[in-house]
Amino acid sequence: MRGPTCISSGLKEADAAIMATPGYFFGVLLRTDGTNEATIALYDDPDSADGTVLAAFGVPGADLARYWEAPCGTPIWCSHGIWADVTGTDAKYYVYYLPGPTVAG
Repeated sequence: MRGPTCISSGLKEADAAIMATPGYFFGVLLRTDGTNEATIALYDDPDSADGTVLAAFGVPGADLARYWEAPCGTPIWCSHGIWADVTGTDAKYYVYYLPGPTVAG
């Protein structure tokens, strides 16, 4: 990973809210079980599969994993948070992110 140190979501196996505040999205590692295809889409939304798509891709079942990194290694700003929507039997993933600065108001 380039840039500031980011945080891992830890291993996830289902749709999940990754970050519920504004911040930066660095990348995602999607793993398969070696047999079944897996897909993932990440959204700039902390609550559901809605909002701007940050990344979306699939991994053929015969492949074990694929990593997607923000273009040019520059993190993507998320105004609302990150929601992960994953499909596939035994699909697992890690999302790499960093919460942004908070503004007192």
